[in-house]
Amino acid sequence: MTTENGNNRSDETCPKRVKELEEEIERWKTVFNSIPDGVTIHSKDFTIERANESVARLLGLAPEEIIGKKCYLIFHHKDEPIPECPALLTIKEGVENSVRVFEPTLGKYLSVLTSPILGEDGEVVGYVHSVRDVTEIVEAEEKLKRESEFRAVLLRILGHDLRQPLQIISGYADMLCATQRDEKSIKYCRNLKRGVKLAEDILESIRIYTRLSSGKIEKRYIPKPLREIVSEAVESVIEKASDRGTEIIVQYDGVDEAAVVRVFEGINNVLVNLLDNAIKYGPEGQKIKLTIRRRDGDLVFSVEDQGPGIPEEEFQRIFEDFTRLKGEIEIPGIGLGLTIVKGLVEFYGGEVVVENVKPHGARFTFTIPQEDI
Repeated sequence: MTTENGNNRSDETCPKRVKELEEEIERWKTVFNSIPDGVTIHSKDFTIERANESVARLLGLAPEEIIGKKCYLIFHHKDEPIPECPALLTIKEGVENSVRVFEPTLGKYLSVLTSPILGEDGEVVGYVHSVRDVTEIVEAEEKLKRESEFRAVLLRILGHDLRQPLQIISGYADMLCATQRDEKSIKYCRNLKRGVKLAEDILESIRIYTRLSSGKIEKRYIPKPLREIVSEAVESVIEKASDRGTEIIVQYDGVDEAAVVRVFEGINNVLVNLLDNAIKYGPEGQKIKLTIRRRDGDLVFSVEDQGPGIPEEEFQRIFEDFTRLKGEIEIPGIGLGLTIVKGLVEFYGGEVVVENVKPHGARFTFTIPQEDI
């Protein structure tokens, strides 16, 4: 009786277990074929034992045409593994390996990853081969590289090759303006010189930007009286400020204006960019405050205008290269000023912060770390 019952239970269990195993296999196949990457399972001698539908689509073959074949024959139409094959190292050392290759038989760039399959004794008995078509990614990277190289050449031309002819124009403009006597001609000459100055400023911005973006810049510090640093920057923008009825107020907050401080070589460019922006984007007749103070021994410069302020969601974007905010198209500039400010200040170990002030206006603050001179 017991034997019969035992046999009966065994007879009932076997079909049920077989069905469960069949369902499990089907689930595994479904998952295997749902993987977007092309996945194949190989024996140690490079024979393909399993292949999912993604790799079949990539190769333009049916899975049954792939299984049982050598991978180097199926993927590369070769009689042996290609030198770049990542499986060579996987089989030899039992480690994952990856490579990106161009496969001429497919006309595609492929990213390939091989992972070892280990036996009970820890030895490699096969490997999993995963392949992804990265052609679009590689082509996008190459396009970006070409555009970057073209932009670098263009910026180099703008920043250097155009400087000499512009200097010639500037010289003749000075000579022409010196000979004019009637008010109308003087006005035209003044506008000509402003145009030349704007072009010179743009070229200088491009020159500095090119050096920053290419990494071809060295840290250079200079000791200089604080008063001289400030006066040079203010003098550079005073004519533009006067044209707009703008007053620049300089405040030394707890610092001696005669003190000699340690600043980086591009400090004038940083201050001029911030003051110039404050003049351009603020209203006519405004008062701009340039404040200098110390914080934990470091120098802190702030430039505050009475303009409309900056939307907080744009605080990060305004420092990106060639960025112009909505409504700024009519204002002269190419969108590099704040990029250069942030790039120079951070290159020398400082930081730049932007904030809105009440009732209206924006304040840009940057620090210059100080050491003993």
